[in-house]
Amino acid sequence: MVGDENAPWEYVAEKLRKEDIEFELVTFSDYFSPNKALSEGLIDANAYQHKAFLNTELADKHYDFEVYGETYLDPIGIYSRKIKSLSELKSGDSVAIPSDRANEIRGLKVLKGEDLIDFEVDGTSGDIKLTNNKLNLEIKRYDAALLYSSLEKETCAFINGNYAFEKGLNPVTDSIFRENLI
Repeated sequence: MVGDENAPWEYVAEKLRKEDIEFELVTFSDYFSPNKALSEGLIDANAYQHKAFLNTELADKHYDFEVYGETYLDPIGIYSRKIKSLSELKSGDSVAIPSDRANEIRGLKVLKGEDLIDFEVDGTSGDIKLTNNKLNLEIKRYDAALLYSSLEKETCAFINGNYAFEKGLNPVTDSIFRENLI
């Protein structure tokens, strides 16, 4: 798992212990190390990523492992110290999003779903092109672990659930908007 929010996994570990299944929780500080560790046989399984991220990792790094099942996924919350809702965004405001491709597109899809931008991904190069940006928002890419610190200077930031919990943020009460995963 990535980050320090272990509550869901402590629950799983307890259930597995009752079935006499050995379980050791290994935490990582970034999104890329768990798949590398799995590929190298250092861990037996991981459960932290959505399908788009996994598919990107499998394609880019040619890992030889498969999906066994699905896991829960924390929604990305949008947090701000400057505005209270996305409707308060003004022309030229800055929006920080994760820099890894899968979560970058995830963040852009949220903005698109709120009719703030539109974009397309080039099928050959994979480049992302904004095709509509009504408010001329400045989209800034940050390593996911650094998005919390971006709140000091950016208008708002998409922060993945594990990093939000790690910084004491509650996605239900502290975010100005949450991704709908249903």
